[in-house]
Amino acid sequence: TGMVRPILGHMFFHVNVTHMVVNLLALGMMGTVVFREIESAPKTKKHDVPIVFTAFLLLSGMFAGVFFVLINQDSWRAMIGASGAISGLFGAIVWISFMRSDNTNAKNTDRQSKVIPMLMMLGVSILMIAATIFFDTSKLSFILFKSASAWQAHVGGYLFGLLTYPLFERLAAAGH
Repeated sequence: TGMVRPILGHMFFHVNVTHMVVNLLALGMMGTVVFREIESAPKTKKHDVPIVFTAFLLLSGMFAGVFFVLINQDSWRAMIGASGAISGLFGAIVWISFMRSDNTNAKNTDRQSKVIPMLMMLGVSILMIAATIFFDTSKLSFILFKSASAWQAHVGGYLFGLLTYPLFERLAAAGH
């Protein structure tokens, strides 16, 4: 039980009402996009989309918790909130934006046609991570949430979403 809260339970607690509202709004906006993408990706016979989406969200949050704990092994600070999981949704949206086959050169499906979208995705990811660290350690974060935000969890969740989203999309397309 010692690892349950930092790995899973943190997603169900919030510092204050502002923190909860920001997470719920982001979940509503980003979650809708990712859910619909999983559901409508160009594959046949989608199965268990709500289960696959929920698994993606929870695993993004759990990976965010693991990433936070790995970076803060000597810290007593607890991570609180669902924003690591929501950062996984951001990662999925970045992947969808740049790597979806209809966003790349549809006539040329070789690896070379994916280089520019991958480089663009890498550039956006670097900017997103830098912006996350900047915001999470800024005075605005302290004003809104009365504490520093867990940039480590946000980065961990984002990387999980960016790197694993296609697996979840394929999982939803797999048969029973």
